[in-house]
Amino acid sequence: MKIAFITSSLELGKDGVGDYTRLLAEACVRQGHECYLVSINERLLTQISKSKIAVDFVEMSLLRLPTNMPWKQRIAHAEKLLALFQPDWISLQFVPYGYQDKGIIIKLRQRLQPLLKERRLHIMFHELWIGQNTSAKLRERLVGTVQKFFILQLIKQLKPLVVHTSNSTYIALLKRNGVSASRLPLFGSISITNQNAERWLFSELQELGLNIKTEPRNHFWLFGFFGSLHPVWPAEPLFSCLYGAAIKNNRQVAIISIGRLGPGEELWQSLSKNYSSQFVFLRLGERSPLEISEFFNSIDFGIATSPYALIGKSATVAAMLEHKLPVIVNRDDFKLASCTASFQEPQSLLYKIDQIDDYLANKLNGSIRRKLPQSGLPDVTTQFIKDITLASIFYSKSS
Repeated sequence: MKIAFITSSLELGKDGVGDYTRLLAEACVRQGHECYLVSINERLLTQISKSKIAVDFVEMSLLRLPTNMPWKQRIAHAEKLLALFQPDWISLQFVPYGYQDKGIIIKLRQRLQPLLKERRLHIMFHELWIGQNTSAKLRERLVGTVQKFFILQLIKQLKPLVVHTSNSTYIALLKRNGVSASRLPLFGSISITNQNAERWLFSELQELGLNIKTEPRNHFWLFGFFGSLHPVWPAEPLFSCLYGAAIKNNRQVAIISIGRLGPGEELWQSLSKNYSSQFVFLRLGERSPLEISEFFNSIDFGIATSPYALIGKSATVAAMLEHKLPVIVNRDDFKLASCTASFQEPQSLLYKIDQIDDYLANKLNGSIRRKLPQSGLPDVTTQFIKDITLASIFYSKSS
């Protein structure tokens, strides 16, 4: 099967959806399919970029088109490429903010139309419209209403045969607006190693006063944030719960951040100051994928900063779960108005704040054993191929 993946940007390490698209395309190639990657709104480029990636001795081509080139020219370049490649499917990896700063995609559907022609279309919605939380402010609701209008127009005009998204909340939102979608889970973008970070991590923690040793691990707990820390993330009631459990069980606790904090810089400074008497705080900053994997293999718990209802769209949580790291979710503040859908994501390692006491008790008595890390990419790729293959069969029979 030939699949052309289209997204806004493929800037390596700078665009989460772009990194996801690269990895999915590479995995499709490994499963015997032919893929082409096209990005049509590259903000960091000033000229066209054509390159190739070697995937297990098979070359996969990339075409990246910069924003300083008029849309008409960008689409013409992409159209010429697709005419030569002749894909069986086009997979649009969609996030509205990849095309406009406010996520308002007024003309995107008209611009994409020449690329589709009669080709079969798959859309993966990594993001939808904002303002759907019951607590959303008026301005957010207004922006979301405009975003929603143009996203639904895009779906109506482009007529995708398969629509995927990463979480049950988005499935409910799409269904409410007459769009049938199914869940394609995210996979982590961190390559898995079986090594741990103790050789370099523990020395840094010891310098900060943590009484930490490789064995036994019964005097400390390590909690980790990965990537951006949302400014609205609440430390309570989680931090008080952890401190109480630590005192009860004679543990020291370290709160560690790895990766770019993004807009959460100020919040991190506040947390490390206000809770300095209860916990040790360590900011590791940007690290290599290998070190991040080692870090996940060495800590006891991950901390999610996304709301529980949207946890399925968090690539950082996906990476933690692939490392079989239990993840604590301290937020349940995203509620859809007039919606009774259950947002239980199928992950046994996710723990809401009200489940922490039971989990810690089970871990302390030794009834929980950590499993070996395993990438979710192969299974997700298999599901992706299966879903579009079945749609192809149905489409052929109905034509």
